[in-house]
Amino acid sequence: MIRKSELTKDFYKPKEAGTLIGRGPRTVSSLVRAGKLEAIRSDTNRILIPRDSVAKLLEQSGLLLEDEDARRDAIYARASSHEQKNRGDLERQVLDIMNACEKEGLDKPVIIRDTGSGLNTKRKGLVRLIEMAKNHEIKRIFITSKDRLTRFGYEYLEELFAMAGVELTALQEKEN
Repeated sequence: MIRKSELTKDFYKPKEAGTLIGRGPRTVSSLVRAGKLEAIRSDTNRILIPRDSVAKLLEQSGLLLEDEDARRDAIYARASSHEQKNRGDLERQVLDIMNACEKEGLDKPVIIRDTGSGLNTKRKGLVRLIEMAKNHEIKRIFITSKDRLTRFGYEYLEELFAMAGVELTALQEKEN
C-alpha cells in the first residue's frame, strides 16, 4: 500500500510505476500503448507517466491510501476447517463483530477471513494482518475471541500489534 503523499515526483518512468504496483515496466508500457494509462513522451521519446495517472493506476489496483484514510480498522475471522466455513462460521463471526462494533464506529474495515488451525502460524490471513500492522495500514483489530487469532501465544501477538500502534480487541473478553 502506498500513501498518496509518497508520490513525490511529477513524472514516473514505466519501471518506477511498475515497481509501485508490483508489475514490470513492460506491463506499464503496454497499458500506455493500449490507451489505458495516460502518459507523455519526453524530448528523447521516453515514456513519462504523470503523478495523477500513477495515483489512478494504484487506486485501480487497490494499492493507494489517501493520507487521511491511512489507517483503517480490521476484522479478523477464522474457522478451523472448511466444514465450519461451509456452515457459515466465518460470516457469522464477521456479522457478530460488525454488530458489536456499531457503537465503536468502524472506520472502513478490512475484513480478513482465514481457514486453518489456530496452531498454524503461517495462515495467509494472519500473515497479511501482521504485514498490515507493520506497514501502519490498520489502527484497530477486532476478533470474536482470543482463540480465533491463535491458540497459543496470543500475548506475543498482542505485544507485536501494540508495538506497531495497533489496538487488538477480543469482543468476548471485552464483554466479561
